Amino acid sequence: MQVNRYLIATVLVIGVSIAAHLGKFHITLGAHPFWATKAILFGTPIGLAFALGLVRILGREKWLSAVFAVLMIGAFWVAYSGKIQFAASYAEDIAAGQRWFFGWIGFCAAFSGLMAALVMIRRD
Repeated sequence: MQVNRYLIATVLVIGVSIAAHLGKFHITLGAHPFWATKAILFGTPIGLAFALGLVRILGREKWLSAVFAVLMIGAFWVAYSGKIQFAASYAEDIAAGQRWFFGWIGFCAAFSGLMAALVMIRRD
C-alpha cells in the first residue's frame, strides 16, 4: 500500500499542475505571463520530490503539510513583493524581477509539496 500513496500523490500533483497551467490560474494570481510556465515546470518536480522524500524519511505527513503551507505563503509574499518592486522600477530592477520569478518557483514547489503531503496522510 505504501507505493500506492506515492503514485496517487504524484499523479494528483502532476494533474493539478497541468490543469493550473491550462487554466492560467498562476497568471490570475500574479505570475508573469512569460515566466509562468517555467515556474510550474521547475517548481512542481522540486516540491514533489521534497514531499515524497521527506514523507519517506520522516513519516510526518501532517507536520510536513503545515511546513509546506507556511513555505507557500512565504513564497507568495516574496513573489508579490518582487512583482510590486519590479513594476515600480519600470522593469529596471533585475533583483526584483528575479525575486518575482524565483518566488513563483518556490510557490509552485510549496504548493505541489503541500498537495502531495496532504494526499499521503495516513488514514489508519
